[in-house]
Amino acid sequence: MTKECSLCGVKMGGMFGAIESLSLPGVCDACVFKQEQYERENAESLKSGAELQETEERNEQISRVLVTTVEVLDGYRVKEYLGVARGGTVRAKHAGSDFMAAMKNVVGGEIKGYTALIADAREEAIYRMKFDAVSMGADAVVGVNFSTCMVDVGAAEITAFGTAVKLAEAE
Repeated sequence: MTKECSLCGVKMGGMFGAIESLSLPGVCDACVFKQEQYERENAESLKSGAELQETEERNEQISRVLVTTVEVLDGYRVKEYLGVARGGTVRAKHAGSDFMAAMKNVVGGEIKGYTALIADAREEAIYRMKFDAVSMGADAVVGVNFSTCMVDVGAAEITAFGTAVKLAEAE
């Protein structure tokens, strides 16, 4: 038996139907994704003044965190090691993109949709790693590495990790 999404009316279930959201029964995954995307894009206008100021301060702290793949930063010395900072995300393309990727496999060439997907995922993983580092009180993350794996057909996980450190100016 198929149900309809209570928001957009698309049929859910069956072989070609939309997927019902696990987090919001009776609503398709696409509508949940659109709502989450809307909330992210309009987060500033949805927050109160105090929340907005806190978010701006946190984003400023995150933007100041230095990130490097090496263990040392010119002009600085590590004052304290705080632990591993990590961030990750799992991303997937919709069925239309997967179909186009399959066609590209036949004729060859870059699959631009996947390239953009991985680039966005990498940036999100770095942001989350920096967020984790700020939560530990870090000034920088050194020795940064990336890891990627396929978690399902058409879905990949990207993880960024490194050592969160407090810095002091070199003597």
